[in-house]
Amino acid sequence: MAALLWASPGWAQFEGAGQDDGWLEEGDDSSHSRRPPNLSNDLLDPAGLSRFHLTTRFAPGLPEDTFSDDLRWTIVPALQLRLRPGLTLGAALPLAIYAPNPGENSFINGNLRVGVAGGGYVRLKDPEAGEIAPRLGFGGAFDIYAPIANGTGNVDCVPSLNVCDAVGTVRNMHAYEPELFADEAMFFRARMHADIAVSIFSAEVELGLSPGFTAKKDPQFLLLMSWAARLSLKAGAHFEPYAEVANAQQVAGKSLDIRLNPNLTVMSITGADLSTPVMLTLGLRTHFAGMDPALFVSIDTRDSVVIFGLDLAGALRPGPSRRDDGDDFLQSGDSDPWD
Repeated sequence: MAALLWASPGWAQFEGAGQDDGWLEEGDDSSHSRRPPNLSNDLLDPAGLSRFHLTTRFAPGLPEDTFSDDLRWTIVPALQLRLRPGLTLGAALPLAIYAPNPGENSFINGNLRVGVAGGGYVRLKDPEAGEIAPRLGFGGAFDIYAPIANGTGNVDCVPSLNVCDAVGTVRNMHAYEPELFADEAMFFRARMHADIAVSIFSAEVELGLSPGFTAKKDPQFLLLMSWAARLSLKAGAHFEPYAEVANAQQVAGKSLDIRLNPNLTVMSITGADLSTPVMLTLGLRTHFAGMDPALFVSIDTRDSVVIFGLDLAGALRPGPSRRDDGDDFLQSGDSDPWD
């Protein structure tokens, strides 16, 4: 992956992530102004850097009553370890709290996710251009979700969420990845990623397919399809405003949903839909001293629920002089990518 493969003489070349690492140098060889890597907490990065995310989402109210005293809060610690340039191993364990008022608080753990991801770049070259060339990125990922999600406490039925269990109350907060909070279900998720960066702008898109089955006595086949898109802007040396939109739809299978009345007796048994609303996210990511935190606000376009989020993130940066060393995959370097 460290070798250069010329796709077409004079206008394009493929670069393994070990050489590019997501930071393309701008200007001449003496310049250290470089594009940052993709550090989205939902989309993958073709460079495959070692990185971490601690992403929290907080939603006051429910779809039925946006201004109620009910609170939902999720926290997803995630770690990605570079095995070699362009290839990573990752894991995440989501946690959540649902606090209805009145009612008993529910403490929730989601499904454990483990997976691999990889990718690389194609840099389009113009021999007569004196500025940085456009860059294309391609990648893919495969994740497995172990069915360990469960919640404590008694939760009343919420019709528009199609579930009455604690796990389901926070599922829609992760519109691109409902597999994290799919109760009693195991999924296998495959994703394809593409992005382009031109000057200070970048655009990304992903498509995902998640076959799975319910982890019950009589397993049922499930199939989810997901998509996400992202636009970002390099606004100065340390700021990156961005916008994301994402959604997942269940296209096959039904998981059992036991509905309870307020007396906690069985009211009906129906099919639960794991589909999520289209979620629009506006955020600002900063890049200072090797850390890349982000603040964001997400809007549930179906139920008009507002979700507030914080992503504490960082990536191990390869030093400019060490980018060609494919074996030194944990080299952090001495400079910020935009210095």
